[in-house]
Amino acid sequence: TAKQIELEVPDQMTAGAQYNFVCKTAGAYPSVRMEFWKVQKRIGPKYQIKSDADNTTSYIISFKPEIQDDESTVYCRAENPWINGNQIEARKKLRVYYSVTGLRPHDDSRLGFTSL
Repeated sequence: TAKQIELEVPDQMTAGAQYNFVCKTAGAYPSVRMEFWKVQKRIGPKYQIKSDADNTTSYIISFKPEIQDDESTVYCRAENPWINGNQIEARKKLRVYYSVTGLRPHDDSRLGFTSL
């Protein structure tokens, strides 16, 4: 199983812009299976980069945050498919910035307003 896991997510993101999330594992042989999750929904991975020299594997996904992603948690999970119950995870809370003019009418509750 992987001995360590690291999730790289920008500290601040803008709604509608594209970002790469990177999850790195080290110390696993054979390579682990990696998944990215947001809340309870699987969102990746898309690309895998493996380095035999230092026994690391990186997984990358492209992600375009939306207004409702602010304060949600994204995590990556590494698991060796040959050994049951050996998962490790890394988690990050998303901070998504957006303009008030970008809100749709049903999003007014984010600002404490209620629709009439």
